Parts: sequence; structure tokens; C-alpha cells
Amino acid sequence: RISGGRGGAHTRGMSVETKHEGADAISDVADALLKDLSLGGAAAAGDAGGGGSQEGAGATAAQHQEKAPKPLTDEQVDKIVKQVEFYFSDANLPTDAFLVKKVRADPNGFVPIGVVCGFNRMKTLLKKHPPIETVAAILREHSEALVVSEDGIRVRRATPLPDIDLEDVQARTVVAENFKTPPTIESVRELFAAAGDVAMVRVRHPGMQTPAGATKPSGLDLIATPSNAVHALIEFKTRDDAARAAETLNDDKDWRNGLRVRLLVRNVHKKKKQQKQQQQRLEGEHAEEEEDASRGGES
Repeated sequence: RISGGRGGAHTRGMSVETKHEGADAISDVADALLKDLSLGGAAAAGDAGGGGSQEGAGATAAQHQEKAPKPLTDEQVDKIVKQVEFYFSDANLPTDAFLVKKVRADPNGFVPIGVVCGFNRMKTLLKKHPPIETVAAILREHSEALVVSEDGIRVRRATPLPDIDLEDVQARTVVAENFKTPPTIESVRELFAAAGDVAMVRVRHPGMQTPAGATKPSGLDLIATPSNAVHALIEFKTRDDAARAAETLNDDKDWRNGLRVRLLVRNVHKKKKQQKQQQQRLEGEHAEEEEDASRGGES
């Protein structure tokens, strides 16, 4: 029993010492962890401060890189004025379904400048310049044909839109196709100027969208043509000039590569004739039906 008691006391003594040692070890580990956390927090704060400095430096560098666009030259300003004036001109606006709709939507005939700036040619001319502010300032200073609204976000003609006879426009228009090189407005105008005074040129491509994303054709594109190939519509100032173009510029000798030019009005008249014949046929059929019904009632 004594031996066993001593052994138990010894064991209990060893257990207490072991507990003290374990407590000391835990305390040392805790101190080490607190020290590491303190150092880590300081480092993190330093990193955060350094990151902020780097971000600030990056932002400053980005600002330096995004320099203001170069001022427009006199030639560029002149092109912008002429382009916008063309959109609202007597030659273009009356047959431009998209733009006419915008004009008529406003009681004073104003169109949002943002709509005009959305046309591809205007995007090319303006490049990185703020479109609405730039166009408004240019038109106010350089255009007598256009009026900018007081708020600087709309534009209209200075004079009322004249009434245009669309049938007369069609009668003065020719269709050209089978060009040797891809046609442009400038190249087509230069080519057909030999036949007379050209008022308007439209180059049409299969599947092309109309200006400003309009879903319906605009301008001379309102005119239906049987061609599914690249072709141009050329409007002359007189019917005689259009007839001369079809006679002198059409190359029917070279059936494969020759330029094809024809009067548009012939297609218009043909379509009207077909519609008239169809209407007469329908009226005749209705008359026969009414006559048969009348005879049936009498019997």
C-alpha cells in the first residue's frame, strides 16, 4: 500500500509539472502568434498604402494617355458643315424617309443632333470629338442653312421643306449596274456628269442597312428595282439628262463586262400598268359574280 501510495503521489507530481510545462508552451505559442499577427497587420497596412499609391499613379498615367483630341482643321470643319447641310438639303431630305420622319415628328422640324451624328459618314468625320457639342458649335458658327436649338442638342432647316413630286424624281433617275470596280458616290457622280447635271447618287448593296440603323429603305432606296446586285441610282436634274445617260453610257456591246444603264421610269410605268390590269381584272370578276348572283335570285 505504501509503495502504491508513493507511486501515486509521484505520478500526481509528474502530472502537475507536465501541466505547468504545457501551459508555458501554450503561452509561448500564443505570444508568437500575436507577434506574427502584429507584424502581418503592419505589412498589410504598408501594402495597402503602397497599392493606393500605385493605383493613384496608374490613374495619373491613364489621364496622361487619354489626351484631348486634336482640334479639327478648317477642311474637316467644312466637310462636317457640308455633310449635315446635305442631309437637310432639298436634294436629299424630301426622299429620305428616315430623316423626313424625324423632321415631321417635331412641330418645329427639329431633329436630335445625336441622330445625325449616328450616321456612319459623320462618325468618320468626328472621330474622337464629342459629337453633339462639336456639331452644334460648328453649325452655329459656320452654317446659314441650318438652325441649332437653344439647348444645343437639336438642328433644323432654316427654310421650310419644299414639296417634291416623287414621281418626277423617279422619272429623272437611271439605274446603273455591272460596274468594273466597286462603285462609290464620288466615282459614280463623276462618271455620269458627262451626261448632264447630277442631282443625287445612291449606291446600293445587297442586304445593306439604311443610314442610322433605319429598318426601312430611305431616299432613292425607297424605289424598288429588280436588281439584287450592287447598283447605283442616279437622279438627274432633268428628264432629258436621264434619257441621255441611258442612251450614251449603257454598254450593251460587251454583254459580260459592260456597264448597264437604264431609265428607272420604265419600270415604274410597267408596274403601274400591271397594277391597273390586275385591278381591272378583279373588277371584271366581281361584276360577273354580281351578275350570276342576280340571275340566281331571279330564277
